[in-house]
Amino acid sequence: MHAANVDLKAFTEDFYRKVCAAHLANVLDTLRYLRHQTDVCPEITTLLIPGSNDSDDEIAAEVG
Repeated sequence: MHAANVDLKAFTEDFYRKVCAAHLANVLDTLRYLRHQTDVCPEITTLLIPGSNDSDDEIAAEVG
């Protein structure tokens, strides 16, 4: 496998806990693992949901 697409739903723990019943840290750990411990090229996808995960601060934190 040369690449993997990871769907990063949002960039806040609150969103992951309330909407996904999951934890942001687990997704970030997976991305770090793919980047640093494999030869797989990670592709990150984020679907922006108006009013839920599209604030300027959240987007800036995700891409920063």
